[in-house]
Amino acid sequence: RPHLTVTTFSTVVFGFFGVSVFLIARRLMELGIHHSIFLTIFVIFQIAVLREAWDLHRDLFAFLTMFLTFSLIGRKRKKICTRYVSFALALSVITAISDGMIGALFVTSLIIYAGITRDKNVILCALVASGSFLLAILPSQNAFHINIERFSETSPPITTVPSNDQYNRINLLILFGIINGLLIPTGIIGFKVVKNKLLKIPLLIVIVVSFSWVVFPDMKSLVADRWIILSGVFLSFFAACGILHLVQRLDSQHVVTAMILSVSGIYAIMGIAYAIMSEDMPFI
Repeated sequence: RPHLTVTTFSTVVFGFFGVSVFLIARRLMELGIHHSIFLTIFVIFQIAVLREAWDLHRDLFAFLTMFLTFSLIGRKRKKICTRYVSFALALSVITAISDGMIGALFVTSLIIYAGITRDKNVILCALVASGSFLLAILPSQNAFHINIERFSETSPPITTVPSNDQYNRINLLILFGIINGLLIPTGIIGFKVVKNKLLKIPLLIVIVVSFSWVVFPDMKSLVADRWIILSGVFLSFFAACGILHLVQRLDSQHVVTAMILSVSGIYAIMGIAYAIMSEDMPFI
């Protein structure tokens, strides 16, 4: 039963995560329906996303609520329904307390975005998220913190780089290359093309922290390996937009369709291969 519960919950969360990616494509990146479907397929088959879905279920859930929040507050509107604002506030609280790393990333991103836009709804979400995050990390007397500590004590540690010997500059650089190498060229194009700044902020943050090992090579507490995985999730959005921007410059609509389907197929095959092959015979 515990196994069935975990697999069922993780499958449902992954499905809703796909919906949140689609909403980001539609509302923040302002893509059409067909292009948003391509971006969604492209993102969910990325090795970084599948790595999250493997056993980092709290991370994936936090991503889900983060992207839903971004889709609600990221696009400027003359008037936002009070119900939307309430929903965004609730999601902000959930995101801030769901996972420590993504919660910190979410709060930092909201604070920076609030400073850029000076939008009152974004500022409100940033304040609520910051308060919730601080409450979640306060020590001892906090009942929420006590429950999290008990959960952590009974749960096995989650790592991406399994042993201390493997946590070194060379392996971290290789990991970054595997996760992001194919995404960087079109990701740069997509970064320039996408006008909305909200998704760019967490991408820049995670890339900077991903290279914390350059300055602090022996500080394993910075978990640069996990930040590298997170960077692949955000970079995949911009890589998909970069691909769309390039293929749209072609004259023939049939060629455009064929290129999009081909790219989707290649990444789907890579993702499925990564997901189904055993640890003894890894795809990469």
